[in-house]
Amino acid sequence: ILVFGSEVWVRKDGAPDYFVEKYGLFFEQYRHHYHWFSLVEMAQIIIIALSSVWKPSDHAMCTLRNVLITIVLLFFFLAIVVLRPYNSVLDMITATAMSGMMFLAVLLMAVAIGMGGNQGLMTWAGYLLLV
Repeated sequence: ILVFGSEVWVRKDGAPDYFVEKYGLFFEQYRHHYHWFSLVEMAQIIIIALSSVWKPSDHAMCTLRNVLITIVLLFFFLAIVVLRPYNSVLDMITATAMSGMMFLAVLLMAVAIGMGGNQGLMTWAGYLLLV
């Protein structure tokens, strides 16, 4: 028998819905009372995806889109740093580093685009995305 996860997830109210038993292992990476953080991760992905699809018609709207994406990434980075939602230290280090570098890369790109395509800032943003 192959068993996934490190905890046994069982509903306490006895209802016949087996959501917890089926999908509980997806929430094991989060600390107690932070299982909802997966919704924050998904919301961040959806907001950035919808913002990226938006094709602005002028420079001001393009700047607004870039600022919106940068703010979403900043809030996600700060949420990870402040809340520390993950059980594993390795998950915390990885998530903090990835979200921080993504925020810095997008910030550099937004500033470079706002300055008319500064190639030096774009290069540094590219290095951050490669790491």
